[in-house]
Amino acid sequence: MKRFLLKTGFVCLPILMLLVFTFVCYSTDEGDLLRMSYVYYKGNCRKVFKKELTKPILFDTISNSKIDNKYTVLTIGDSFSEQKGFGYKNYLIEGSNISVLHFDKFLHKNPIETVYGILNGNILNKIKIDYIILESVEREFVKRGNNINYKKRIDLDSIYKISKKHKNNVLKKGNDIDNLPSRSVNFLFQNFLYFLDDNAYLSDVYKVKTTKKLFSIDDNELLFFSDDLKNIEENNDLYKISHLNDELNKLYDILKNRGIKLIVLPCPDKYDFYYDYIVEKNRYPKPLFFDYFEKFPKKYIYINSKQILKSEFKDKKDIYFFDDTHWVPFSSMIIANRLKKIINSNNKISVD
Repeated sequence: MKRFLLKTGFVCLPILMLLVFTFVCYSTDEGDLLRMSYVYYKGNCRKVFKKELTKPILFDTISNSKIDNKYTVLTIGDSFSEQKGFGYKNYLIEGSNISVLHFDKFLHKNPIETVYGILNGNILNKIKIDYIILESVEREFVKRGNNINYKKRIDLDSIYKISKKHKNNVLKKGNDIDNLPSRSVNFLFQNFLYFLDDNAYLSDVYKVKTTKKLFSIDDNELLFFSDDLKNIEENNDLYKISHLNDELNKLYDILKNRGIKLIVLPCPDKYDFYYDYIVEKNRYPKPLFFDYFEKFPKKYIYINSKQILKSEFKDKKDIYFFDDTHWVPFSSMIIANRLKKIINSNNKISVD
């Protein structure tokens, strides 16, 4: 019996140690890149933003039935528009008379198509809007501009029904303890495989060395989402980028006839933003979306967020989160300040 217990302990102890180590070292509260990659990181790369991350929310969401009948801005976008109190739309309100209504991300997938849905529905009959800020992350923008359902219709009643269903489902998440065994296996193997390959062969996240420290961490490392690479061929397609711009110009004309100004805000992929700092960048294709997109004539108000952030921060660290695909609160603030100037001036056509 004693020998059996010793053998059992010999087998179980390492497993138990791995489970405990994973439970302590892997957090579901980290950024999306750390969660997807299982990369071990000792430290808190977000502590410098602690105050900003807890800011109160000032904007309204269209999923809330208690909304006003007039707003300066309607924001429609993806996860870059979902940054709660530290997102650009919240800073847009701070210290200004600008009011913001946000179209929740869970209600749609394509911001361009969503604008058509709003135009075809009854929302603009009940809510007056001066500006629409159409935001899209770079990796999805070209695809979205080339795949639009112009007949989509969105009404307030359908929004409230979807919102109610979403709220009922939002708490249905897996228990952290229940997921611990599979998470522990991934944690062990992923961290080992990253020593052999930049994306651990099959991971959704790349981990590469950089020529300088880009974040408030000890290592010269960059994490970026694999979809940044997967979509780069389409995002570097000059014809498709031209078509995207034509679609946005057409949308501007339609909105203008409804008395609404269109602001377009593409958000750079983290891979694109930091590409020049990758040590072995010759192994990876160069992102060209912003270079190409800049050249086309635009009727709408264009916010070149990549150029704005590059010029504002230059050699500063932490323009994006180390552990996440998104930019930090101070970057949101810079973008919001530029948007404020546009809206307050009420004249400018483009921003470089």
